[in-house]
Amino acid sequence: MVVSSLEEREIHPELLIALMRGIRKVTPSLSGRLGFILKITRIFREVIENSNCLFKLSKPRNLACYAIDSSFQMAPLSLVYGDLCLYTAGYLRYPRINSADSTLNRLLTAEIKIHERPITSREISIEAHILERKVACTLVNRLLEEEQTDINMVVIDGPILPLPIPLPQMRRSESLVNELICITKDLVDLCEESQIALVGVIKRVRSCILINYFYQDIESRLIRQDRALLRELRNSLNDKALALLTLSRDECIYLGAYYNDRLLQAIAWRKMRREEIDDFKRRAIFMNHAQMFIYRAPRAFQPTFVEVLNFSNVDTLEIVSWLAHHTGASGYPHFLDMIDSYVAFRSSVAEIVRRMLVREICRALNDPRVEQLLEHTDLQKKFTPRMG
Repeated sequence: MVVSSLEEREIHPELLIALMRGIRKVTPSLSGRLGFILKITRIFREVIENSNCLFKLSKPRNLACYAIDSSFQMAPLSLVYGDLCLYTAGYLRYPRINSADSTLNRLLTAEIKIHERPITSREISIEAHILERKVACTLVNRLLEEEQTDINMVVIDGPILPLPIPLPQMRRSESLVNELICITKDLVDLCEESQIALVGVIKRVRSCILINYFYQDIESRLIRQDRALLRELRNSLNDKALALLTLSRDECIYLGAYYNDRLLQAIAWRKMRREEIDDFKRRAIFMNHAQMFIYRAPRAFQPTFVEVLNFSNVDTLEIVSWLAHHTGASGYPHFLDMIDSYVAFRSSVAEIVRRMLVREICRALNDPRVEQLLEHTDLQKKFTPRMG
């Protein structure tokens, strides 16, 4: 068969010409905005240096931690009877210890639920966070009972309290949010009793906390024309971009603790009213002393955000330095990359779970009609659930 010259090329000439026209069209406006951002970063550097928020990370001593993570399907399997959701959660100890008891180094658990009503992706995510914190509570409680004092911190993949801001008003989501707040508080209490730091490492950062936190300081250094453009970019100049262009390797920015109104208002700018901020502080009072840092590790290209609730005898800045020392090119501590791989599962596993569930229930009820109730509503999507 003869293949045309257009099909042989990945980008044929007409498409390439159209793309080049599009690039030339967008380049002037994008160049202007990016050029202004580069100018802002020079001013931002001066601001954080004058605000005493910039620290140099030192080489830390050897510490030990448990890394905790969960995995889930972004979209459940839609069955005739309901939505099938699969969750996994587990922990890994770093560094490992020699022990005949494997649960001292790692543990993996799974939870399967069928929801009779439609469930949103936000609710699925919250349920995974709840399972994750249950695993963490069981682990820290064991450390407390066995009087193990060699663990300095528990490190969670994501924020310590992963809540949307503002808090949801929907009754269905609110009950799950309340459960998440309660189980997170239990974990915080256990960590405090065990004198262990609780750390949340945040990877996907598209928030605009930095620009809002230092907005007045930056604005005061700009001419009137540039101030108008700064206001325009206030919702789009995200933290990862600003920190990436500002921080050198082995540096970190300290933004304070959550009881600081300035930090909360920067997080919630144009998202929460004053009374909603007060409600958040009341419902999550245990988060008041959580401190926020942004660091750039020696071997990382991108900056990393961390929250630290420090109940240990290790200095908080030393904990951040230790995390940075173990952060690789991904911008993430390597033990969190390890736990992420440990708890992950392919989308096809959900279909395997469905078939195993059908077999077990058919055996329990001795009625093959169960299979009809647990069949897919859309057979085309048997193997296409997305993972979180």
